[in-house]
Order: sequence, then C-alpha cells, then structure tokens
Amino acid sequence: MLAKAGFVCSDYPKLQSLAVIKLKASRQRAEERGAAMIAGIGHDISDMDRIAVMIDGRHCERFLQRILTSRERELARDYEGQRLIQFAAGRFAAKEAVVKALGCGIGGKVGFADIDILRDESGKPVCELTDAAWRRLERSPTELRIHVTITHDRSMASAVAIAERIQR
Repeated sequence: MLAKAGFVCSDYPKLQSLAVIKLKASRQRAEERGAAMIAGIGHDISDMDRIAVMIDGRHCERFLQRILTSRERELARDYEGQRLIQFAAGRFAAKEAVVKALGCGIGGKVGFADIDILRDESGKPVCELTDAAWRRLERSPTELRIHVTITHDRSMASAVAIAERIQR
C-alpha cells in the first residue's frame, strides 16, 4: 500500500517515527483538554464448569479464600449452588481482566487478595485495589480509575476492565 503511494522501504522508519510523534501530540492535546485517557483494557472469561468443580469439591472454602477477599466472601455468603458458582466465576474473570488492564499478570504485582470487586448502591461492580498493590504498581488511585463489568451465561462468565487515567 505504501509502495503504491510512492514510499520505499527505507521510508518506513521515518513514517513510524512520524506516527509516534503525532500520537504523542494527540495525547498531549487530549490531556490539555482534560479528556479521559484509557491506560489499559483487559478481558477474561471463566468456564463455570471448572469453577463448579472447585466449589463442589472438598476444597471449596480454600478455593474461595484464595480468589475472594474477605469483603467479597461476605457478599458470597448470600449465595449457594449455581448462583455462588456465577459469583465466583465472575469475580475470577474480573480480577484477571483488571490485571490485564493494569499491564501485569496475576501474582507478581497484584494478586487476587489485592483486588476487591464490590458493588455500589445500584449494584454496579466497583473495583478497589489495596494500598500495597498501588505501591507495587508504582501508581496511585488518584492517577487511575478502574471500571469493571461482569456478565454470565449458562456456562461462562466474562469480565472487561478499563483502566482510565484520571486527568487533574
């Protein structure tokens, strides 16, 4: 395509440099306008049959303690059977999506216990990280806002997380 436009291979590095310069300028203009900036996007799906095996097995409590925070386990106490499986699978997918949006994997800088997926007054999922996780990320909750959405069907739970750079 570029060759048809009269560019030769030796021009590609120049074009890439120009694209980077334009992107940086565009970001700077957006920041000056106070526009929201997406810092990262993450998505994950969980197979509810796999989660069901863990929850229906003899290691249920240990599994839930490993993937859920104490505040999430408090929410989970209201559920049993398929609804508990949906809850756990949704939280598992959401936490995986969050670390992807943050650009790290689960465990190194942010673990399951560092991520609370709670609800606001309308029932919308809300993500909170521990202070220790923010320090390990070398970030602050005043810099990033994490948006999360969770959905389920009969066999899968899916979650998307967006890390939004907060404009000051």
